[in-house]
Order: sequence, then structure tokens, then C-alpha cells
Amino acid sequence: MQIAILLMINQSVFNVKFLRNAGRIHLFGLAAIAFSLQRRSRWSEARTAWKVTIGFDRASAVADPEALARFHINLATCECFLGRFVEAASNLRAAHLLSKTVARQPSGILALARVTRKNDHQETLRLLYTGLSDAPHDTALLYEMGSVCLDGTHPSLGIPYASRLLEIEPTNRSFVLLAADLAERSGYLVAAIAHLRALVALSPEELELHRRLMSVLASIGAIDEARLVARKAFRIHNDLILVHWLSELYTKGGNLREARLLCRFLLRRWPHSIWHRKRYAEYLAIGGDLNRADGALATFSDDWNASDALRALYKVATLAHARQEALKRIEVGKSGIPFDIEIELDHGYAVADVRGPAQAALIFDRISVLTRFDARALHAIAHMAVRQRDAVATLAAWQRASDVHPDDAYALREYCRSLFESGRGRRAMALCEQRSFGFVKDKAFVEFYAWLSTAAGRFKATLALCIDRLPGFPNSWQLLESGFISAGYLSTTAEFATIAFEVPFVVATRGDVLRLYTVMRVAALSDHARLLIGRFHLGTRVRHDHRWLARFAVEEQRDSHEPQEPATPLALGTALTQSLYRGSRFEAMVAHRPIRTFEALSDPAIADLLTEKSGPRRTIHIFSKFEQTRGGSELHALDLAERLRAYATVELWAPDMCHTAFVESGTVRVVDPWIGQLPSPGGIVVLVGLYFDLGPWMRLIAPHRVLGLYNTFEAPTAMARIETIFEWTGLRTELIYCSDMMRTELGLPGVFEPSPTDLDLFFPDTTVTTRPFTLGRHSRDVVEKHHPEDAAIYRAVSAGRGRSIVLGGVCMQETFGPITGLDLRSTISSGIPDFIRSLDCYFYRTGTWVEPWGRVVIEAMACGVPVVAHRLGGYAQAIESGVNGFLFDDTEEAVQQVKRLMDDPDLQKEIGLKARNSAESLVGPTAMQRIIAYYLMENPNQEI
Repeated sequence: MQIAILLMINQSVFNVKFLRNAGRIHLFGLAAIAFSLQRRSRWSEARTAWKVTIGFDRASAVADPEALARFHINLATCECFLGRFVEAASNLRAAHLLSKTVARQPSGILALARVTRKNDHQETLRLLYTGLSDAPHDTALLYEMGSVCLDGTHPSLGIPYASRLLEIEPTNRSFVLLAADLAERSGYLVAAIAHLRALVALSPEELELHRRLMSVLASIGAIDEARLVARKAFRIHNDLILVHWLSELYTKGGNLREARLLCRFLLRRWPHSIWHRKRYAEYLAIGGDLNRADGALATFSDDWNASDALRALYKVATLAHARQEALKRIEVGKSGIPFDIEIELDHGYAVADVRGPAQAALIFDRISVLTRFDARALHAIAHMAVRQRDAVATLAAWQRASDVHPDDAYALREYCRSLFESGRGRRAMALCEQRSFGFVKDKAFVEFYAWLSTAAGRFKATLALCIDRLPGFPNSWQLLESGFISAGYLSTTAEFATIAFEVPFVVATRGDVLRLYTVMRVAALSDHARLLIGRFHLGTRVRHDHRWLARFAVEEQRDSHEPQEPATPLALGTALTQSLYRGSRFEAMVAHRPIRTFEALSDPAIADLLTEKSGPRRTIHIFSKFEQTRGGSELHALDLAERLRAYATVELWAPDMCHTAFVESGTVRVVDPWIGQLPSPGGIVVLVGLYFDLGPWMRLIAPHRVLGLYNTFEAPTAMARIETIFEWTGLRTELIYCSDMMRTELGLPGVFEPSPTDLDLFFPDTTVTTRPFTLGRHSRDVVEKHHPEDAAIYRAVSAGRGRSIVLGGVCMQETFGPITGLDLRSTISSGIPDFIRSLDCYFYRTGTWVEPWGRVVIEAMACGVPVVAHRLGGYAQAIESGVNGFLFDDTEEAVQQVKRLMDDPDLQKEIGLKARNSAESLVGPTAMQRIIAYYLMENPNQEI
């Protein structure tokens, strides 16, 4: 009889009615069959078996209450898995009446927890805690606890229970899978990868596990291991999906060559894949080979959608920087196609790139009418206003787009941004708050709201927002940055970091590197950079390219559910931002010898170089974005061109469509390699900034020198630019720094070149006037240009019966509050020299922004006005504290320096005179001529 029961259990074949009627089977046999079915998750059949077992037991002469209670608990378990929670609860009540002891055992508590799990999460956790306190190694309770935590808002709470399960049964597939789920949901990706590796080893035949492991590896940029996983899956399963993912992972990481090769491989395997054929053509176009890109698209079948084909042809031309060709294609192609809004929008943007945004705006206006004001057309109209730098038109366009489409989060964001930039920050904040309820799950909107709140100086509200929303938007760099800025102003950085890094951030792409670099600089300002150490998962490639990231990496042994303090202390403050790329692979792509050659030139040699008449006239091509008519980089490029034209042929170039005023005046030409609109080969290329994109057309220029000005804090972007220049031209970039501070940051050799200052425009006021002591400053009207403790300076001036005028200080009204004698004004674009000359002291300190150079300080010195400035800024190298100005480290020191000037008019004059002399030495004709000589060096790579 026992053999028959075992056979029925193993084969899962039985007839309960027959067994019951036969009268030859014991209760043990029925229970064994039911339990076997339950363990195999055959819940419906197990439910029937337990009902029969319970009925058999009740009908027997000697019923065992405890056994019957266990049967009811098992039946309740089956009912739970079948979704019959009312019946499950009824069986649990029956079990409790039969035997309270059994009902309180782990199996009873587990069944009760499953019943309450649907409606009461907290009660379920309480029950499981109770059960585990009596049976800490019960695997069913441990698994249920982990599963409940996984479904909750804090899945990291379940990690210790999954770890305990793995200690008991390390090769149990369900336990390993639960541990992987919990680690991944909690953001502990290194641990998740380890568990998924174990799962793949346990079940290599399951393709889905390979795909999941690949997905997590991709999320942290572990591209080398991802490649191995994709190769293994292809070998075992002949699966190409992972190869496709790997290609996209290479694209995201900026490795377009590997992405292109994989895409070509996939295209050979999937010759009918339109998507991969278009993608392959795009890779070719990005590489500058438009002919081959067109060849790839030419193989499309005739039945391919005409609109999609035209858009593909347009896109590859655009990617190859062939703007006029792109316009020609879209204009010719669209004539034979019925109205298609995507084609029409592409046509508008093509016109903007060639003929300017004013003409494109007319096209977009027509599209908006034909489509009954489609949101994309309204966006395009606003984009054209932005490109024309027309603040009024921009504000009106975004307001219209937001009003017509109230649910358009993008239009609302840009409308609020325009309001803020036009000086209506309160209106922007009120509008965001009024309509934010509709976008609470929109990550981009929440991040914008955090940025706007920070920019408006509402630091307490911003910090609360970032703390509240970071758990819902993991890896949100904007929330992290806004939180650090606000916490820095409120002196609560350590507290914020503890909350923000409950889950480590992921640094997988170049964009992530740039965001971490920004956060690092913000944290360093408040001497809290150590809080970033050990908080980030680093991708393989970014760790290799940017070695300074290693100090912030989460070590594998640290990747647990509780954040730990870094094991090794590092230098604090600005020391973390110094010599970032010394010893890196990028150092070999930067020229060293020209610097030594130039520094060895004597003054007579400089003079000979500037007066040299023999030989052909040098050609210098100066590149800048030229997006603004009065932007800092644009003015620097124009000033440099003016100085160089006395000695060389100078041409100004923009790599992309620039401000219409420059093109219409013929001042600047836009690169278009397809029509041969390129600098003549063999000249000197000067890049005023290393933050804008170039293209493979640099190969066609074949310059014999490339000089790059590093003038903005974007070190990772600068390294990417240096690498592409080296790849395209084979030349090492000669770096020019706008300050010694910028040179110290990179740790790479280069020449110092101060931003030009017109000494004929900025000159001292020799008239004698009687006025109250006046302190002032000017900047853009953004909070990052101010420090909240500056209020103490303005109060000190007020206490001495002086006054303070701050141009660009409206944004700080809420932070500073009312201060007697403090006049916060909007930014002005003219009359700056007269404003500076009206001051007795020029005060300057920034908040989360550090001035790479700080031309405003040098302008004040040129006007003979004593400067009191914070020590952290590029301008600091021009000031000898107590001699030609004052530098301070903290607010108390700044107050004392300002009071000293207030009390001593003779000291004001002495400091002002020496400041003017320093400005003349720094940016006067002699200094500028030496800089000009550097650009004119014919063969700076020769030995000296």
C-alpha cells in the first residue's frame, strides 16, 4: 500500500474519491499526497487534496486536533495562492480554534501573514517579525519576509533576510533570485550582479537570466563583463538581442567604433532590419563618411515608407555636418510626400541651420496653424526665439505653448525658466507650485522644480524637496546637486549626504562623469567632499578614462544594505579638485614642448617674432560657438582676432549654426564640409573653449597646431575634446589656461592667458567727490554668484553709515532679508565702468560657483577701486592681500578688511593705485604682446 502511495506522489496521479471510497488508505497517505502537490505549487489540486484529508480526518473515530489544525493551515496556504483570501482566513480561524499552539507555530504565522499581506503591509511585517523571533532560521518565514520587503517602499530592509537564506542554502535558486531582486531594487547593483552571476551559473540554459545580468551590468557601465555575457549567450543560445544591447551600451558610452562594428555584424545576421540599417548609416555619418552612409541607405527596399526614408537621408546629412545638403534633401523629398508633420518639422530645423531662425520661425508658425497648434510646432517656434536670443519672444512663445497644452510638462518647464530669466522668479515659482500636482511622477519636471527653487534662493524648501523625492527618483543628479547646494548654504551637508547616499549613485557614461564632477566641486566648496567617497558605482570605461573617480568608488566589500564610512581619509576641500588628469592617458595627448619653448623666449626674441616680415603670412582659424553677441567666450574670440590680425590672416569659425548677427555681417563662417566650407589646410586652429563639439572634418583641415583655451569648469568634456582632436589630426593640443587655478585643476602643462580687459575703458576716476562709503559688485542675477553670508558684509557697511549696491542681486532678496543701505538691483549690460568708478570698495564672493578667472575683479582693479574678494577664484593670483587688494577666507576676515577701508580713505587710494598698476602689468600691451607671440610661433615643437 505504501508503495502505491509513493508512486502516486511521485507521478502526481491520484483519484481522491477512489482512495476514500476504497477505505484502504490511511490519513497519512492523503496528507502526503496533498503536501507533495503543495510543494510542487500545484495549488488547485493541493487544495482539493487538503479538503479531502480534512474531511477524512473529521470522519475518523479518533480525530487529532493538532494534525487537523495543521491541515487547515496548509489549506489556507493553498487558498492564498489561489487568491481566495476569505476562505483562507476562515481556515486559519478554524486552525486557531483547534489548537492555538499549532496556530502560533511558524507555519501558522506564515499563513496568517499571507492573508494579511494583501491589505495590511505593516501588520504582515509585524507577524513575520514575531515568527522569526521564535524561529530565526525558518526558511519559509525568511523568504516571505524578503518577498514582502521587495514589494514595499524600502526593499533594502529585506536584504539581511535574503542573506540569511543564502547562508542556509547558498545554491537554492529561489533564494538567490530573491537576493538578486532585493539588491537590484535597492540600488546595490554590485551585490545584484554577484547574485545574478550565481543564477547564471546555476541555470545557464535560462536565456532570461543572461539578459537580466546584461541589463544590470549595462546600468553601471560594466561594459567589459557585459561583452563577455553577450558572447556567452550568443554561443549557448545563439541570441542576438544581447549583442544589440551591447551595441547600444557602446553608443551610450561614446565608443562609436565598437558600436558601429557590432551594428554591422547584426545587420549581416538581420539583413531585413530597417532599424539596424539606419543605425549603421548614422554611425558612418557621425564618422564623417556621408557617402558610405548614403550607400547603406540606398539598399533599402522600394516598399519602405517614403517619409521614414526621407527622414533617414536628412538625418545622416545632419550628423555629417552637411547642413546645406540636409536642407536640399528635405526640400526635394517632401514635395512628393503628403503632409507629414515630422518631415515639416525637420524642414524647419534645416532652414534654421542654413538660413537662420527667423525664416524657420515662419515655417513653424505655418505648421502650427495646419496642425491646429501641435505642441511640437509650438516648441519649435520657441526654440527659434531662443536661438535669436530674443527674451521677450521666447517668453511669449513658451507661455503660448503652455497655455494651449496645459498638460505639456516640457512647455511649462521652459515657460517657468523664461519667467525666471526675465526677473520674474516669484511668478515662476508660484506657477510651478500651482500646476505641479499634475507632474508629481514626471522626473524631468521634479528636477526642474528643484533647480528653479535653488536658483530662487529657497534653500530650505529645495532641501526638503530633494530629500523627499530622491527615493522615488534614484540616480537623479539634479536632485543630488540641488540638495548639496542648498545643504551647503544651510550648513547641513553631512545630514543631507547621509540621506542622499542611502543607495549609491551610478556613474556609467560621460554625462554621469560630468555630473559627478559638478557635485564634487560643489561639495568641495563646503569642505564636505569626503562625504562623496565610496558612494558611487563606476563603469569600467569611465573608471579607466577618469582615474580621479576611483576615490569615490563603492568597493565591492562595501556594497551592503548599510552605508559605511570610507576606510581611507583623503584631502578635503579644493585638494580633491586638483591635478585631476596628471598621469592619465590624456596627458600623452597634450603638448609639452611648445610650453617650454615659449617660456624660454626672451623679450628680444618676442619682439623679433612680432616684427618678422619674411616668409608667408600665417593663417589662424579661431573657433567658438558664437551663440551670443556679448558672451564671454565670444568677446574673447573677437578680441583675440583683432589683436592677431596685425600679424596674421585670421578667420572666425563656428562648428555649428551660430547667432544670425555674426553670419549676416560676415564676421563668422559656419563649418559645412560637404560644400567645402572649411578652414584652409595647414593653418593654426585656436579653440576658445573646449566645451563645444567638433567633427571628423578636422582631418580635412590638417592644421599644424591646435591650441585650446580651458576657461570653464568642464574638465571631463575638455578631455573628450582633446582625445578627438588627437584621433582626427594626430596633434597634441596646446592648452591655454585662463588662470593658474584652472591649470592646477587639470594638472597638465599649458600657458596662462588672462581674459582681455580694455584698460582704456576701465580707468580710475580722478575727480574728487563727497559721498557715503559705497561698496558694490556686479554679476549675473543668479544665486550661485552670491553667498548667503554676504549679508554680514552689507550689515557691517550699514553700521558704518555706508551703503551697498549689488547689480544682479535681486535673486537674493529672500535670503538676505531687509538690510538698511542695501540696494539689490537687476543686472545691466551697459555703464559698468561708470558703476565701478562710483564705488569705494569692490566686494566679490560667489556661492556654489567658482570664477575660472573673474574678469569683473580685474576690471575693478583697472578702475583703481580697492577689491575685497574671497580667496577661491582665478582672479586671486592677481591680488597680493594687503598690497593691491584684499583676499579673505571667511566672513569675519572680510568684515575686518571692509571696515579697515571704511576707516582709512588714504588706504583706499594707496590700494587703488597699486591695483591699477597690477592690472596694467597683467593685461597691458606688453603682457598681451607676449601672449600674441605664442600664437604666432612657427614651429614650437622644435628642441630648444
